[in-house]
Amino acid sequence: RRALPRPLADAIMRTLESDPVYEFYPLGRGFNGTQMTRRWYETFAQEFMPRVGGFSLRGEWLGDSGLAQEYRLSVRGADGQLRDYAVLGILVFGESGLKGERIYSSEELVRLMAGSLWPQLRPC
Repeated sequence: RRALPRPLADAIMRTLESDPVYEFYPLGRGFNGTQMTRRWYETFAQEFMPRVGGFSLRGEWLGDSGLAQEYRLSVRGADGQLRDYAVLGILVFGESGLKGERIYSSEELVRLMAGSLWPQLRPC
């Protein structure tokens, strides 16, 4: 497995405030903190991104407190078949960067996205 290239990981981390919070609904699990967020993006790049077979943005809405995006992902499961997943992601604005993200989707997709980090997601 390849790690997320350091310059890319550093660039992503520079967009975030010091204690980002990520929450997955309706599942009610998530994580927070800089170290876990870096691990999330590294795992996401290594384990999840190679499974993505397609992406389409269905809508995007900008408000004072964040940016909401509705999209559809096609993801290859363990059986090799592509499945479509509906997602609503909300990037939450902070004072100087992003405070984190809220993602609304199925448990199946969150498990795929989290990969080996799944056991470390906490109730939120």
